Formats: sequence, structure tokens, C-alpha cells
Amino acid sequence: MWRRINSIGVILDCNSTYAAKLGYAKSEIIGKTIFEHVPKNSWEAMNESLKTWFETGKVVDRKIIFKKQDNSEFPGILQATS
Repeated sequence: MWRRINSIGVILDCNSTYAAKLGYAKSEIIGKTIFEHVPKNSWEAMNESLKTWFETGKVVDRKIIFKKQDNSEFPGILQATS
């Protein structure tokens, strides 16, 4: 799964695996924030990851929970680089 975001967490692009795994068409993902694809109780952790990425240019091995369109969830490991 791959996505490209801007500095405030808006998704600029993603691959087809990202879209399919979340249950969306790619066009439904572009322009949305990364927070729309994690459960609400994970927003703080995702915000911390975004802050770390913004400050250091990378995030390594950060465990996150993704939320699919049907609201089911699955775990993932976040790797981010600038």
C-alpha cells in the first residue's frame, strides 16, 4: 500500500493496492485526509505520526490501524519519508 500526502495530511495520490485494500475507488481517496482512513480512536496517533514526519522527514515502523469503507479495521505498519 502506498500513498503520497501533503504537509497537512491530504492524500495527493495512492496506488491501486491502497484503494482496493480500503474498499474505495482511487478517485474517492484523492483529496481526502489520512484521518478518514483510520478509526477515530487512532486520530491522535496518526496526528503524532504526521507531526513526526513533518519535523524529521521520516516515520519508521509506526503501528497504525486502518479503517475500510465498510468500517472494518486492519493493522498496518507506517513508513514515511520526505
